Amino acid sequence: MQKDKVINIKRLWNGLSSVRDYVLIDCIGKKRNIVFKYNGEKMTVTWDRLSSSGFWTSKKDHISKYTGKKYRLIDFKFKKDEPESKQEELL
Repeated sequence: MQKDKVINIKRLWNGLSSVRDYVLIDCIGKKRNIVFKYNGEKMTVTWDRLSSSGFWTSKKDHISKYTGKKYRLIDFKFKKDEPESKQEELL
């Protein structure tokens, strides 16, 4: 498995973090997790979860103003990762 794809989020929309569909497809193909970072907190979406359903897709196509490429937004409910141990929680 390759290194995780890190996406820095500037704001949430109704508690949802979004990623473009081609980023998700790329991560599934390369068996990578996606890590969303927001306000010093992080949420990891594992490759297993990416390859299954359980997220929301926009019905509208968007067009990138930089590349002209069409994409849809894939939304995930932002739920921060729980610390693995009490020591990590103290840091």
